[in-house]
Amino acid sequence: MQKSNYEVFMVLGAIWLIVGLIVYKNASLWPIGAIFFIVGLVGFIVKTKKSDQKNDNDSDQ
Repeated sequence: MQKSNYEVFMVLGAIWLIVGLIVYKNASLWPIGAIFFIVGLVGFIVKTKKSDQKNDNDSDQ
């Protein structure tokens, strides 16, 4: 199973968030990780809803 770009954004964002908050305690690092994570999460949700709608339309025919 191939990972989508959104899942990669979520993983990188989560890692960046954890490293920025816990490891380095750098206030300039963690917001970038939060942004990556949110973008990945929103994209993943939108992609999932689109595929669900497509599957519903295919099953109706």
